Amino acid sequence: MAPRSHGLSLLPIECRQAILVYLDDIASLRSAIVSHSSLYRAFCGAKSLILHSVLSNIVSPDLLPEACAILHASKIRRWYPEARAENLENFRQRRVQTKLSWQDATSIEEFHLSAKFFTADFISTALSKNSLKDEEMITNVTMVTAIEWHRVLRSFYWWEWYTLSCGRIWKLGIRKHLSAKHLEMFSIWEQEQLASVGEYLFHKIAKPFNEVAAHDIQWGTLEVDYKASEVWEARWPHRIKGFWVQRLPFLQRLISAETYDQRHDLMKSNWEMTSHSNSLTQSVLDAWHFTTSDELDPTLLRDYSEEKYNEKIGTPWAPDSDNGPVEAWRWTHQELPYEHFVQSPKLQWLRRRGYVMWNYERLSSWGFFDLEWNQFSGDMIRLSSEEIEERNYEMERSWQKRKEHYEQGEIGQLKMGSCYMSGPIH
Repeated sequence: MAPRSHGLSLLPIECRQAILVYLDDIASLRSAIVSHSSLYRAFCGAKSLILHSVLSNIVSPDLLPEACAILHASKIRRWYPEARAENLENFRQRRVQTKLSWQDATSIEEFHLSAKFFTADFISTALSKNSLKDEEMITNVTMVTAIEWHRVLRSFYWWEWYTLSCGRIWKLGIRKHLSAKHLEMFSIWEQEQLASVGEYLFHKIAKPFNEVAAHDIQWGTLEVDYKASEVWEARWPHRIKGFWVQRLPFLQRLISAETYDQRHDLMKSNWEMTSHSNSLTQSVLDAWHFTTSDELDPTLLRDYSEEKYNEKIGTPWAPDSDNGPVEAWRWTHQELPYEHFVQSPKLQWLRRRGYVMWNYERLSSWGFFDLEWNQFSGDMIRLSSEEIEERNYEMERSWQKRKEHYEQGEIGQLKMGSCYMSGPIH
């Protein structure tokens, strides 16, 4: 008697392909096609279509163009004018790659999972305290709406593309022009969303970075600053900025590393990549200052005409069904001039609470729009000249002590107590 055919083999190829396109991750797809030859043949008959469909199950269809733009930018090795123009046009036209390799699909999935990781942590951190009062709140990530979740996730996508596109340009003039080109595609409040996730990521990596920078003997010989906990405290050039703009999967591994040695090894593996970008890459704040340096208009937002207001705030890149973000931005900036429209140090405490991420209903329930305009403009957190001098002196003593140990042939971690240094910034 002839052997019976496997049930899958009896299905039309369209049915087998339909099975594959409903899988919700790349690992499941890979397992399926190696499990039976009929599924493998079905996959080979429509490889790009199936990969695209599975990615659409992982990444929402409206974010897939951004995912493809990130993939394209990550592959650029030399940022010639043609490459810069094509990268910008890819994002602007929301192009989706029609031909994807396994490596492409895996890269997109890996980034998306890291973006989800940071989205959940950003929301949990931002909503751990009331935006208007210094009091704890009991907040679960599941308490945010789907729109709010997607808004934060989308901001991490934008941040990844922005840092890939602008973080590796050598010449200041080109970087200034390119940053302006990229940022002008977003509305003012979307740029503030970018600034919010950017500052959040800086805070997340400051602790592991400062810990290693304060204790590693070789880093001491290079006089690596280990005192920056805020973006504007990072003296330019600053090594931490080079790590700050690395890709999200790397940053996730860095902050998730359980030991000092693991964190050190991760940063060591990326040391060469950050050796040039630390002096080249600036923050959204720097890029915003590049674009506004010639427009030091002292006029406060509340005194803008409707025409001038519409011109300055720009058109949102992503349509939003809720007006919470734009109204939050508008309300908090009434008493501020143009140079403070994005990433103002006066509003850093609100960005830490993600104020431009939440729906209008949530903001209203906090009494956000009941406060007077000038109550939002807090004092800039700045160190006094004496504090800066003391901070720098302490680091110089630490560097000198570690140089002495290095000259004696020592490398690795210098333990607390064996030289003058402070602990990591928490």
